[in-house]
Amino acid sequence: MSWENIQLGSVIDFSNGFAFKSAFFTDNKSDIPLVKGENLGKGEVLWEMSKYWKNDNMTNGIEKFFLNANDIILAMDRPYVGGGLKFAMIKEDSPRALQVQRIGRLVAKETRITPLFLKCIIGSFDFLNYIKNIQGGVGVPHISPAQIKGFEFDLPPLPTQKRIASILSAYDDSIENNLKRIKLLEETAQNIYKEWFVHFRFPNYEHTAFDAESGLPVGWDKKSLNNFNCIFQFKEKVRPFTDEKEYLATANIDGINIYERGEYFTFYNKPSRAQYLAPQESVWFAKMSKTYKVILFTKSSNNDILLSSGFVGFVPISSDFLPFLFCLINNKLFFDTKDLFCTGSTQVSLNNESISKLIFIEPNLEIITEFGNIVYPLIEQINKLFELNQKLKEARDILLPRLMNRTIEV
Repeated sequence: MSWENIQLGSVIDFSNGFAFKSAFFTDNKSDIPLVKGENLGKGEVLWEMSKYWKNDNMTNGIEKFFLNANDIILAMDRPYVGGGLKFAMIKEDSPRALQVQRIGRLVAKETRITPLFLKCIIGSFDFLNYIKNIQGGVGVPHISPAQIKGFEFDLPPLPTQKRIASILSAYDDSIENNLKRIKLLEETAQNIYKEWFVHFRFPNYEHTAFDAESGLPVGWDKKSLNNFNCIFQFKEKVRPFTDEKEYLATANIDGINIYERGEYFTFYNKPSRAQYLAPQESVWFAKMSKTYKVILFTKSSNNDILLSSGFVGFVPISSDFLPFLFCLINNKLFFDTKDLFCTGSTQVSLNNESISKLIFIEPNLEIITEFGNIVYPLIEQINKLFELNQKLKEARDILLPRLMNRTIEV
């Protein structure tokens, strides 16, 4: 059977989400997660960034907005961000979630197209470029259901669809497994951090004297983050360079670490917001309010990356202190504290003055060093898995158009 040129609308059922009232959103993880623009990433739902809807607030008709396994969801406002498309496929083990307004749902008509092949179409460069070129709007770029359904592509027979999807799914499965390993490593590091520096159950804590006034172990202190003895805030602006370097804005980051490759620039044509040349062994976070994004650079990381002025960076004075710095910043308490001091009318974020108000506990250097000796191998492994996922994504993205345009026969 031959391939057939069709419009996307002929092989899917499309529906919009519901206008859930933000006044009734919760942060209670026992409620129902909502999928909205803020927690729909580039290829995945960022469940840890979800808002929630009360279980007892299910009025008539809302049930139809529950998402199902194999649904493809696509952001209709700001669909193209940081070089990538905001879409995802709902998995069998995904939380039972509700679809919010301006999130489009694409359901495959399985007699014509398989769900996994539909995911390949939505994840293709052709569809991404199509969306990038048709999105309209003065303030907020957006797309319409008609535009989504109007995308044209060549549809192969179902057996060919299944073979193509099987090849590409192998890459996605490897990426997913690596993400699970990363999550376990992060949880292990954070659990040790909480045990030592929140619950004060560090090695030999039973024989440690505590200060009666502060309630902290003797030698520990509460102070502004940029006054810690073990770290310093990185403020050095980028200097002239001759070769091309990769530029990352906050949009290139989903949650923890680099999600999408940035663009490459020379010093003379770099964006004005490209202000920092990130050193190895540093931790950076997005300074905007309600934005949970972190980049970790270890001693094996690429150090030719330009970062946007939307990031704030800290560098340990010793390799031994990097794990403590990473666990301190990659922490809900840190971001909740950061948000308390964000200011501004157009863009609410930290500034130089408010950064000095971020007060945390600094243990003595000996215990920070001991923590680093245990946890550094974990964060090195985290970064290696992120880098491996980048290579897997790049290999998959090279293979996809070749399969779709029949350069490679299957």
